Amino acid sequence: MRTPRLCLAALVLAAASSSPAAATAAAPAPTKPSPHTWTDTQGRTVVGEFMDADASQVTVRREDGTIVRLPRDLLSPQDIAFADKAQGARPLTVKLDVSRLRFGSTRDETKVKGEIITTDQWGYNVTVGNQTRRKGENLRADYVLYVSQATLKQGVQAKAAQIHRGGTWTIASIDLMSSVSFHTTSIPTKKIELQPGWSWSKTGNTDQVIDTLDGIWLRLYQGETMIAEFVSSDSLRKGGWPSDAPKPPSAQPGRRGAAAQ
Repeated sequence: MRTPRLCLAALVLAAASSSPAAATAAAPAPTKPSPHTWTDTQGRTVVGEFMDADASQVTVRREDGTIVRLPRDLLSPQDIAFADKAQGARPLTVKLDVSRLRFGSTRDETKVKGEIITTDQWGYNVTVGNQTRRKGENLRADYVLYVSQATLKQGVQAKAAQIHRGGTWTIASIDLMSSVSFHTTSIPTKKIELQPGWSWSKTGNTDQVIDTLDGIWLRLYQGETMIAEFVSSDSLRKGGWPSDAPKPPSAQPGRRGAAAQ
C-alpha cells in the first residue's frame, strides 16, 4: 500500500515572514542556498531553503516564502546533520560598537623654549556582539588608528601630516547572542602651547599646535572571511588599507589569496 506524502504544515510554529538581523557594516550576503527536502522521523516532508538553526529547531523558508520552524527532535538524523553543516558554514551576524578612549595624559613644561607639551594616548573600545543563535569561533579584528599631526614653525601653520598605527586582536569565541569587548593599542596626540609671556618669534602670535585624532578603520574576520567593517570616516579609505597594517588572513604567508583593499 502506498504511503501518503504528508506536509509538515502541522509543525509550523510561525508563518510570518522574517529576515536575519543585519550586521553593522557587514560583508556582502552569500548566494541564496538551494531548496532542501526535509524529512521527519515519520517520513513526512517539506521542501525549503535552510535559514537558521539552534538547539531546539531548524528554520526553513518554503518556496512560497512561508517561514517554517521545524522541531529538531522530529527531524531525521540526516537532516540534523545537514542543518548543522549549513549553520556552521554561514558567517556570523555581528554588531560593532566602537567608542574612543583616552588611556592617559602627560604634561611637560620646557622652560628654555617656553612650551607646554601635553601628550594624550588615545585608543578605542570595541564591542563585538554576536547576533546569531550559535557560538562564534576563530575571530580576528584588524584595525588602524589615524592621527593628523599639526605643524607650527615659529607661529606659521603648515600642512598636517597623517600618521597611523595598526594592531590585531584575536577572539577565540563568542557565545550565542553574547558580546566580547577589547581595547585597541594607543596612538599619541600632542598639544603645544606657550607659557605666559612667550610668543612665536616669527609671527608674534601665541597659537597652539594641536594634533587631531582622525579615527579608526577596523575589519573583523571569521577565518579568512571578512564579516564586518567599521570606519570612522570615509576619508580614511582614500589611501586604501595601509601596506604596513595587519594583512588580511587570506594574504598572510602560507595562505592563498591576495590582500583585500
